[in-house]
Amino acid sequence: MDNIDYKIPDTAVKEDSLFTAPVTVMVQTAIAISFAFYYYFAGEIELVSLYLGVGSVLLLSLAFYGISKLSHIAVFLVVITLSLSFLYSLTLSFNALSLAWCLSSLRTLMEVCRRPKNLQLAFTLLGITTVILFSELAELISSPYSTAESLQFIFLSSICSIFVFEASASRSKYRDNVEFLALQVE
Repeated sequence: MDNIDYKIPDTAVKEDSLFTAPVTVMVQTAIAISFAFYYYFAGEIELVSLYLGVGSVLLLSLAFYGISKLSHIAVFLVVITLSLSFLYSLTLSFNALSLAWCLSSLRTLMEVCRRPKNLQLAFTLLGITTVILFSELAELISSPYSTAESLQFIFLSSICSIFVFEASASRSKYRDNVEFLALQVE
């Protein structure tokens, strides 16, 4: 029998190699551009400007993300852009698509921010959302959402946050298991 040396390839698993942040930002960019087209045909130019601006910044962040030295700038751009658009959509653009944008951007924000920061971000955004939808501040903004719609949105946001956090935790456990098994083989 021949002695064959089997070499284990480098088993360092990057979290982003598991179909995460860049793909999520690409999908969010496509959503932003499709919202811009929708609002263009609806004749709401201020929302066209918002979503084209968001889509442009997200594309720029993807370009920065490809350069390893600038990936922190890319994450910063995504977090700032999506957080501000989340707040704008929640407070100044009252329709069902605005709430859909908030849900999709919450998911992207939580995916881009790594664990445990993503849970803190979700609690912060859900707290701000609750204050905006249920406080006296809502009368100043003249929110057209009913209590039932507001509760449904908070519930859906909570469920989305839980799923994204659990997916992030599962990815981390998977990466740790692969690294542990690689050490056992060596």
